[in-house]
Amino acid sequence: MKINYERYVYSKTEYIRYGITGFFSMWLLLMLFYDFPLLCLMLSIPFTFGFLKYYKTVLINKRRRRLAVSFKDFTEALISALSAGYSMENAVSEVKKDLMLIYSDKDFIICEIQYILQQTALNIPLDDLFSDWGERSGCEDIIDFARIYNTAKKSGGNLITVMKQTAKNIGDKIEIKREIDTMISGKKLESKIMCLIPLFIIIYLRVFSPGFMDPLYEGIGRLIMTGAMAVYVGSVLWIRRIYAKTMDESN
Repeated sequence: MKINYERYVYSKTEYIRYGITGFFSMWLLLMLFYDFPLLCLMLSIPFTFGFLKYYKTVLINKRRRRLAVSFKDFTEALISALSAGYSMENAVSEVKKDLMLIYSDKDFIICEIQYILQQTALNIPLDDLFSDWGERSGCEDIIDFARIYNTAKKSGGNLITVMKQTAKNIGDKIEIKREIDTMISGKKLESKIMCLIPLFIIIYLRVFSPGFMDPLYEGIGRLIMTGAMAVYVGSVLWIRRIYAKTMDESN
């Protein structure tokens, strides 16, 4: 099956789970700043659909990162098969046998290998299939691999030597990405804690000092809380933007 990595389709379970998560997250946030159940309910419903649309991009990026990591195993297994004397087409078949010991038949890397094997049985060239895989995935490592393979095949160079060096470069690059992700994950946790602290302060005051915040939930107090929520949401989006930009630069 040909996978489109630019598109993500929710299953019924995912749609319900993420929809409920988005709805109650927004409802809780609005209740903390407005304490107006009916208004919070009405505003949370449209936000839920926006959250579902946004979270698709999150899942797409996660899927690409998983594919990039598993592609490292693909290149290493491919080099082993080529070194054993298999042709490129037969080597891909051997790679599937090796990776089936690590991955399930539902993993993207196995699905891609199965698709390649089906297409090669129809006499479609491997270089076209690798190029198509790179374009569909949007993964830089796969795109580079396809380009190098196409160049080596057309130039008549030593395919095994070229592929070994390519696999080594891809492996080194992925290890560096993992180290960067590890460093960033610590900062990401800190940012999450910073985002939750203002909410915990409001909850603390409402639970342990009943009536203390009542003036902020009526009259001009609602305008103050609206401004506070705007600053809070803007800060959260700014933090997420910084994190997303850092991840893009590391990739």
